[in-house]
Amino acid sequence: MDPCHAWVCREEASTHRAQTQGPLSGFTVGVKDIIVTEDFPTQFGTTLPASAFADLLGMGDASAVAMLRKAGAKIIGKTVTTELATFKPGPTLNPWRHERTPGGSSSGSAAAIATGDVSLALATQTAGSIGRPAAFCGVLGFKPSFDRLTTEGVLMTSKTLDTLGLMAQSVDILQKSMMVLGNLNSSAQATASTQTLVFYQSHLWSTLTSEDQLVIQDFVKKIAPYFRTVSQKKPQPCLANLTKAQQYIHSHEVSEHLGYLLHDHRESLSGAFQAFVAEGKKLHTDDRSWAYQQVQNVRGEDNVIVEEDELWITPVINGVAPMRSVGTGDPAFCRAWTAAGNPTLTVPIAIQQNLPFAVQLVAPKGADEMLLNVAAEIEHLLQKPWEIRHDA
Repeated sequence: MDPCHAWVCREEASTHRAQTQGPLSGFTVGVKDIIVTEDFPTQFGTTLPASAFADLLGMGDASAVAMLRKAGAKIIGKTVTTELATFKPGPTLNPWRHERTPGGSSSGSAAAIATGDVSLALATQTAGSIGRPAAFCGVLGFKPSFDRLTTEGVLMTSKTLDTLGLMAQSVDILQKSMMVLGNLNSSAQATASTQTLVFYQSHLWSTLTSEDQLVIQDFVKKIAPYFRTVSQKKPQPCLANLTKAQQYIHSHEVSEHLGYLLHDHRESLSGAFQAFVAEGKKLHTDDRSWAYQQVQNVRGEDNVIVEEDELWITPVINGVAPMRSVGTGDPAFCRAWTAAGNPTLTVPIAIQQNLPFAVQLVAPKGADEMLLNVAAEIEHLLQKPWEIRHDA
């Protein structure tokens, strides 16, 4: 039974195969339905025929899926995505309140972790598709550094932004999985006591309610003693620019990579997807050039936003999960970090209005090990919604 409609298909429909013994033995995994698998159909959140994605489907397992299997994890099914990982919602319900959105586009992955259906879920982020659903469903959502995990076998929506990531209920599961998928250095010794905690409200701080602002400020005070020092930064113009740049690049590259689908399948694709492709196609050359320059500016080795000895804490959502009728929520707080390529970890910190509320931790580019190490240290201070008895 799937009361939250998190699954496209599950184990009952698969071909059973012998389990490999390895470091992830005992782990069950849900795979977002834009990531191809050999023994489960991949539908990309659409009703399009397999022929529309023949090259991608022909490879069998995506590289990440193959690595998980080799490490002993058991793939038990495909989790719901929004249409082509863009904006049209799928059928998934928020496990906390069914009238609320689970977020998007990795909606099924977040719901499957929140309900305890799987140990680990594969997800992707191009705007806020890990951070937002993880926050709305009250689970851990890890977006690694850009290009840390291979996207071979994942539907490409944006070559500049697409990032494969993970969802789970514990930092330990994320760490063990990253050792398999991302060559995580288990001996990395960076701890909170060696880092400066930077509280970054961002230029979007005013979009939060005063109650949500206070919850974040209180959580900063709670974790501050674990860090070497604590500081606060004013809104950074480069991050405001990246928020807009991400939107330009996202629409432009979706139109480039997926616009072909409209030639033969327009009637099977939503108005929202068609409008997004049209938006990308009409983007002015000057705006496109400006957007790519913003990303280039911050991804270079000499252009650092988060310093080597810093961990930033900043909002990830502008409130609890909204009603499903208004969409999958606003990814505004995630856009800049996706464009910058920094690793982020969404962590639940409170229950607001009987729904999970979260923030994101942001590390320097490439400092995925440090981010997860510090998260493990403060994990006992997090809210753990899945441990709270509630009526869905």
